[in-house]
Amino acid sequence: MARVQNPILFSVYFGIPSQALSAAGLIDPFLDVDIPLFIDPVLLEKSANTTVSTTAIARFRKHFEILVRMLNISKTENDVAWKAARRQLDLREPPESLTQKARGRYQGLARRRIRSLRWAASSQASSV
Repeated sequence: MARVQNPILFSVYFGIPSQALSAAGLIDPFLDVDIPLFIDPVLLEKSANTTVSTTAIARFRKHFEILVRMLNISKTENDVAWKAARRQLDLREPPESLTQKARGRYQGLARRRIRSLRWAASSQASSV
């Protein structure tokens, strides 16, 4: 496995103080290092972040409810319901996660969140 030379932090690349990320309860990951991420669904409900503990757990449950419903409806492999269930198991990384920086792919939602963080950081800096 190749060693990464001079990894770039999210905060450095986007010019956001790492303290602003920390204050928002966010991590400051390296952008040019692919890291395996696993979200433990058991911990979603226990998160101190109310968005995660309510919205994320609801979306997680809904996602798998659809999967189970489609499998119950399916009569044969490759029928419409089976294909819908298979789509629910698509584990490709969503573009808005921003962890694909090493491959240079960003999407709109992520960009808006970055602008919001930059604005919050600049507002915080100007009030000091």
